[in-house]
Amino acid sequence: MAFMAVLESDLRALSAEARRRYPAVKDGAEHAILKLRMLSSPSEIANNEDILRIFLMACEVRTVKLSVLGLSCLQKLISHDAVAPSALKEILSTLKDHSKALVCYRPNMKLIYTCKNVEAAWLVDVKVFLKSLQRPKAHFGLILLQLLCLALITLSVITTVQKEFLGHAEMADEIVQLKTLQTILIILQSRLHPENEDSMAQALGICLRLLENNRSSDSVRNTAAATFRQAVALIFDHVVSAESLPAGKFGSGSYISRTSSVPGDISRSINLSESLELESISGGSALMRESLTKVGKLGLRLLEDLTALAAGGSGIWLRVNSLQRPFVLDILEFILSNYVAVFRTLIPYEQILRHQICSLLMTSIRTNAEVEGEAGEPSFRRLVLRSVAHIIRLYSSSLITECEVFLSMLLKVIFLDLPLWHRILVLEILRGFCVEARTLRILFQNFDMFPELNKTEYTIVDHVLSAVVDVAYNSLTVLVHHCIRAIFFGWNPKNTNVVEGMVKALARVVSCVHFVSLSSENVGLNLCGVLLKETAFLDSDGVISNATGLKLAEPSSCSIIVQETSEESLAAVAGMFSSKAKGVEWSLDNDASNAAVLVASEAHAITLAVEGLLGVVFTVATLTDEAMDVGELESPKCDYDPPAKCTGKTALLCLSMVDSVWLTILDALSLILSRSQGEAIVLEILKGYQAFTQACGVLRAVEPLNSFLASLCKFTINFPNEAERRSSALQSPGPRRSESLGDQRETIVLTPKNVQALRTLFNIAHRLHNVLGPSWVLVLETLAALDRAIHSPHATTQEVTTAVPKLTRESSGQYSDFSILSSLNSQLFESSALMHISAVKSLLSALRQLSEQCISGTLSGSGPASSQKFGSIMFSVERMICILVNNLHRVEPLWDQVIGHFLELADKPNQHLRNMALDALDRSICAVLDSDQFQDDMTTRSHETSQNVETGLSEIGSLECAAISPLRVLYLSTQSIDVRAGSLKILLHVLERHGEKLHYSWPDILEMLRSVADASEKEIVTLGFQSLRVIMNDGLSTIPADCLHVCVDVTGAYSSQKTELNISLTAIGLLWTTTDFIAKGLKRTEKEMDGQKPEEQTRSVLDQVPLINVIDRDKLLFSVFSLLQNLGADERPEVRNSAVRTLFQTLGSHGQKLSKSMWEDCLWNYVFPTLDRASHMAATSSKDEWQGKELGTRGGKAVHMLIHHSRNTAQKQWDETLVLVLGGIARILRSFFPFLRSLTNFWSGWESLLLFVKNSILNGSKEVSLAAINCLQTTVLSHSSKGNVPMPYLTSVLDIYEFVLQKSTNYCGNAASKVKQEILHGLGELYVQAQRMFDNQLYTMLLGIINLAVKQAIVDSDNFETEFGHVPPVLRTILEILPLLRPADHLSSMWLILLRDFLKYLPRSDSPSQDEEDEAVQASAIDQNQDADLKYERSNGTGSKSLNKMEITSPTSAGIPSYLFAEKLVPLLVDLFLQAPAIEKYIIYPEIIQSLGRY
Repeated sequence: MAFMAVLESDLRALSAEARRRYPAVKDGAEHAILKLRMLSSPSEIANNEDILRIFLMACEVRTVKLSVLGLSCLQKLISHDAVAPSALKEILSTLKDHSKALVCYRPNMKLIYTCKNVEAAWLVDVKVFLKSLQRPKAHFGLILLQLLCLALITLSVITTVQKEFLGHAEMADEIVQLKTLQTILIILQSRLHPENEDSMAQALGICLRLLENNRSSDSVRNTAAATFRQAVALIFDHVVSAESLPAGKFGSGSYISRTSSVPGDISRSINLSESLELESISGGSALMRESLTKVGKLGLRLLEDLTALAAGGSGIWLRVNSLQRPFVLDILEFILSNYVAVFRTLIPYEQILRHQICSLLMTSIRTNAEVEGEAGEPSFRRLVLRSVAHIIRLYSSSLITECEVFLSMLLKVIFLDLPLWHRILVLEILRGFCVEARTLRILFQNFDMFPELNKTEYTIVDHVLSAVVDVAYNSLTVLVHHCIRAIFFGWNPKNTNVVEGMVKALARVVSCVHFVSLSSENVGLNLCGVLLKETAFLDSDGVISNATGLKLAEPSSCSIIVQETSEESLAAVAGMFSSKAKGVEWSLDNDASNAAVLVASEAHAITLAVEGLLGVVFTVATLTDEAMDVGELESPKCDYDPPAKCTGKTALLCLSMVDSVWLTILDALSLILSRSQGEAIVLEILKGYQAFTQACGVLRAVEPLNSFLASLCKFTINFPNEAERRSSALQSPGPRRSESLGDQRETIVLTPKNVQALRTLFNIAHRLHNVLGPSWVLVLETLAALDRAIHSPHATTQEVTTAVPKLTRESSGQYSDFSILSSLNSQLFESSALMHISAVKSLLSALRQLSEQCISGTLSGSGPASSQKFGSIMFSVERMICILVNNLHRVEPLWDQVIGHFLELADKPNQHLRNMALDALDRSICAVLDSDQFQDDMTTRSHETSQNVETGLSEIGSLECAAISPLRVLYLSTQSIDVRAGSLKILLHVLERHGEKLHYSWPDILEMLRSVADASEKEIVTLGFQSLRVIMNDGLSTIPADCLHVCVDVTGAYSSQKTELNISLTAIGLLWTTTDFIAKGLKRTEKEMDGQKPEEQTRSVLDQVPLINVIDRDKLLFSVFSLLQNLGADERPEVRNSAVRTLFQTLGSHGQKLSKSMWEDCLWNYVFPTLDRASHMAATSSKDEWQGKELGTRGGKAVHMLIHHSRNTAQKQWDETLVLVLGGIARILRSFFPFLRSLTNFWSGWESLLLFVKNSILNGSKEVSLAAINCLQTTVLSHSSKGNVPMPYLTSVLDIYEFVLQKSTNYCGNAASKVKQEILHGLGELYVQAQRMFDNQLYTMLLGIINLAVKQAIVDSDNFETEFGHVPPVLRTILEILPLLRPADHLSSMWLILLRDFLKYLPRSDSPSQDEEDEAVQASAIDQNQDADLKYERSNGTGSKSLNKMEITSPTSAGIPSYLFAEKLVPLLVDLFLQAPAIEKYIIYPEIIQSLGRY
C-alpha cells in the first residue's frame, strides 16, 4: 500500500542521512525497514514499537535534518493511526525534551569548525610571511602590509561565515519548532488525543513554551498561538461530546460585522437567532447538572487556568507563570462565544463564569482610575468589552445580575472621563446589542418589563442601583448589588430599564456630542486620542447630570474650545453613511489635520449612536413582523377589523418596548434628520421612521404613531408662513418689497429630503391604510400641501431655484420628482379598493375633517392663507371622489358619508365651495351609475318577463335611490337659486348619460321635477323641463310602468305652468310623444307578430316599452287626454291651441288602436266637452281690444307691440281655438266615421254636432262658420264616395244647408257671402262624390237649395252689379258648380227639371202670359221653402206644424233683371242641353229656344 511505501522511503532517507555520524540511527532505520516489510497495515505498525522508536531516536539526535525527518514520519504514523495510545507519553516527553533543547542549544559546530580552519590557514600564511622576512632582500614594510591585508581578509571571511551559519541555524530552528507544533496539533486531532490531565497539560505546555520564548520568531509565536487556540477548541469540542451537549456552536467567534445598512444587520442577527434557537431546541434537555466526566474536568481545569492567567496570575495546571493577558482574554472570549451550551448546562463551568470570569471582567472594565500597563491598551480594552458583550448576548438569561451590572457600567462609560476611542468601542458594543433582535428582546424581557413596579418605586431603585454601579467601579463585587436587589425586590431581576437606558444614552450621544477645535498644531490626535469636554444632559426625571471628560496626553500643548456640533461633523456623519451604503470604507486623507481627525472621531461616535437607535427601531419592527407571523397580531393588510388589544407574548413585548423608547428615539432621529443633508443618512433615518411607524400602527399604539407621523410630515413640505413672508419682504429694497412679497407667497421648493420624506410617508400610508384611523388627518394635511405644490406654477425642486412656467417645468428633467409624487399621491387613494371598509370610512372621515377645518378659513378673509385652505378643501373633495370611484363595488356603505359632506359644502355661502360641491356631486353620482353593478342590473331587467318584474326595492335599487336622493334633498333644502339650478343640472347630466340604467329612483326624480314646475324662477323651470324632455324623448322605455302616470302628471304640470310659454308648448308636444310611446308599444296586432318566433315577440315588446297591462294603458291615455282637455281651456291662446291640436292629432294618429268603449269615453268625455267649452268661451269672452306687450316708451308714452286685428280680442282668440276644435273633429270623423257610426250613441252626438254647426254658421264669426261647414263637408265627402255615409246623415247635412240658406236673408255681408259660397261648393262636391246615393227626391231637394241660393243672390246682386259691374261671388259660385250638377244616368228624368230651373233666370218678355208663369214659379218656390222648413223642424224633433212663410220678392220686383248672371248662364245651359239625353232634349228643346229667343 502507498503508506507503507512512503514510510519505507522515509526510513531509507533517515538511514542515508545518519550513516556517517549516527551509526546507531542508521542501524535502527535499516532494522525498521526489515520489520516494516513484514507488516501489512497501520494497526500492525502500532503494535510494533521498533518503527516508532527509530523515529523518536531521530528526534533525539538534535540535528535539523534528522529531527525534521523524524517529526515528519511521526506525524504520518499518528495521522494513519499507526501509533498505539500507550506511546503518547513517550512521544510527548520526546517533544518536550526536544523543544527544551531547541530553546537552550543551537547547533553551531560547523561554524566552529569553519572558523578554526580559516584561523589555521591564516597562521600558516603568517608563518610563511615571517620566513620571508628572513630573506636578505625582503622588504619589511611591504611584507608587513601584505600580512595586514591577509589578516583583514581572514577576519572578513570569518565574520561572513558566522553570519551565514547563524542565519541557517535560526532557520533550521524555526522549521523544527513549526514541525513540533504541527505534531502537537495532529496528536490532539487524532485518536491519541490526551484524556488525562498530565498529558494534556504537557501538550499544551509545549505550545505555551514556544509562544512565550523570547527567542522564538514571529512565525513560531503566531503558529504557537494558533495551535493553542485550536487545541483549546478541540478540548472543548471533546467536552461537548463527552457531556452529551448539543453539537455545533451557538455563537460566532467574532462579533457581527456591519453591513451596508442597519436593516441588513437586523436581518443577519435574526438569521443567527433562528439558528441559535433551532440548535437549542435540537440539543435536548437544558437541565443543568453538577457532575462532570473526565474530559469535562479537564476542560474545567483549563478554563480555571485561563481565567487566572487572564487576571494576571499563573496557570497551576498548565505550569505557566504568566501569559500575555490580551492573548488569554481572546481565548476566553472564543470559549464564551462558541461553547454556550457548556456554561448553560454544566454548573461548575457556570460557577467559574459567574464568580471568576465576570469578576475578572468587572475589574478589567473599571475605568474611574488611571489604568497602566497592558490593561490600559486599546486592544485589551477592546477584548474586555467584547467579552462583556458576549456574556450579555449569550448569558443574560442566567447571569441576570451580572449582565445588569455590565450594562449599567457600559452606559456609564459613555459619559465618563475616558478617551474618545474607548467611548467609541462602547458605542460599538451598544450598537451591536441594538441591531441584534434576539439580544435586545432578551434584555428587554429581563430588565424592562416590570409590571409590578410603579413609577416612584422604579425611580428609587434606579438611583440605588446607580450607586451600586459606582461601588462596582471601585473594585467591589456584585455582592452589594445582590443585597440591594434582595431588599427591594426579593431577588426579582426585573427592576431596571436597561434597554430604555441604552436608547437614552445613544440619544444623548446624538444630541450632546460637541465639536472641539484645536489651536495647537503640535498635537497629534488620532482615534486613540482623547477629548476634554463638559457635557450636561437631562436624565429621565429631569435632573441635570454632569460628566467630566478625559485629559489629553499633553494638556499643556493645546487648548480646547467647546462648541456645538458643527456642520463639519454632520457632513462627516453623512459621508460615513454614504460610504457604508456604497460598500466602501470611509477614510480621511493622509495629510488630514488634527481637527479633521477629531471631527471624524466625533462623527464616528454619532454614526454608531444613530445606527444603534435605528437598530432598536428595526428590531421593534422585526419583532412585530414575527408577532404577525405567529398570529399574535393581525397584518394591517387584513380584510377584517383586527382586535383592539394585543394578547400574544411577543406582541405585548413589542408594545411595551414601543411605549418605553418611542419618545427618546423620536427626539433623537428628528434632531439628526433636521440637521442632515446627505442622501444616505436621510434615507436610512427615514427607513427607521417608516419601520417604527408601521410597527406602531400594527401594534395600535396611537400616540407614538401620531407623533412619528407628525414629525415625519414636518420634513415633507413647508409653506412659508405669513411672518416669514413679511420678514423676507421687509428685508427687500423699498420699491421691490411688494414684488418680493408676491414671489414669496407662491414659491415652494422641495429639497431631496422633502421628496424622500414624502415617499416614506406614502409607504407608511400604503402599509398602514387599514389601521391609521384618525391618524389619517396628519397624513392628509401633508398630502394636501403636496397637491398644492404640484399644481402650483411656482413650485420647483432644490436644483432649480427660479420659478418657471408650468409647461417649461414639465418638460424639464427636474419635474420628474413632481410627476412621481403626483403618481404616488393618486395611487394611495386608488389603493383604497384594497382597504377594509372600516378603514375606508376612517379615511373619508379624515378627509371630511380636513375639509371642515379649512372651511372657516375660506369664509373669512382672503389671501394666501384662504387660498391654501381652499386648496385643501379641493384636495379633500377630489380624493373623496377618487375613493368613491375606486370602491364602486362596495359604494353603498360609503355613499352617505361622502355625499353628506358634499351637501354641507353646497350649503355654504362661499360661491366657490358651492360650485365645487355641485361638481363633486355630479361626478360622484355619474360614477356610481356608470359602475358595472348598474350595467348588470339593467341587463338582468331586460331579460325578465312581465311575471318576474320586481315591485320592491332590491339591493341595487336601494343604491340607486341613495345615489339620486341627494339631488332632491339638495333642491328642497336650499333657497339658493344657483344651488337649486346646480342640482337640476346634475340631474340633467345623469339623465343624459345614465337615464337608461335607472329603474328604482324614478319616483324621486319625478317628484323633484314636479316641484320644479311650480317654481317662479325661469332658469329653474327651464332646467327642470330640460330633464323632463330627456325623459320623455329618450327615457320612456326605461321608466317602470307604475311611474308612467306620474311622468304624465309632471309633463302636465310643465304644460300648465305660467313662467315660460315655450316650455308649456313644448311640454304639450311631449304629451303627444307619450301617447305615441304608449300606443306603439301596447298594440301589437297579429299580423305584426306572425313572422316572429315567441321569444322574438316577447323581446321586441320588452325592448320598446315597459310591461303594463291594458287597463294601465287606458288609464295612461285617458290621463293624457284629460290633461290636454284641461289645457284646452287655458287662458293663454298659444297653450290651449297647442293642446287642442295635440288632443285631436293624438286621436287621429292612434284612433285605430282604441276600443269602442274608449272611443265612447273620448267622444263624450273629451271631444264634445272640449267643443262645448270652446264654444261657450267664444260666446262669452270679452270683445275689448287688447294692447300688445309694452316694448318701451317714446315721448313719455308707452309703446306697445302691434297685434293683428283678427286676434286683438279674447273672443277672436277663442274663435281660433274653436276653429281648431272643429278641425280636429273633422279629422276624427274623416278618419274613423265608419267605425264611429257603430258606437251606441253616435247619432245623438252627430245631431249635437249638426246643431252646433248650424248655430256657428248663423251666429259665429266668419272663420268659425267656415270651419263648421268644413267639418260637415270633410266628413261627408271623405266617405260618400265609398258609400259609407248612410242616407239619414246625408239628408241631415242637406237640411242644415237648406236651413242656413233660408236664414241667410237675416244677415248679409262678406261673411255671409263666404258662407254661402262654401255651402254651394260643398253641395257641388257632395253631388259629384255621392251621385249614386242621390235619387229623384234627393236630387230635387238639392236643386231646390241651389235655386234658393240663386234667388237670394239675384235679389242681393243688383246693386253689386250696378256698383262693381261683374257677377257677385255667390252667383259666380253657382255658375262654377252648375256643370257639376249634370244628372247621373239613373237620374235622366231630372234633366228637364234642371234646365227649366235655370232657364227661368234668363231675361223675360213683358207679355202677361209670362207674368203668370213667373207667379206660378214664385208660388212653387214658396211652397218648397215651407216644405223645407217643416223637414228641418222635424229633423230636430220640434214637431211644429206652423210654417214660416217667407216673402220672396220676385226677380223682377226691383225692376232690373240680372243680365250679367244671365249672360254667364247661357253658355252653361247650352252645354248642359247638348249633354242631355235625346228624349229630354226633344222635350226641352222648345223651351230652350223660347228662352234663348227671349234672351
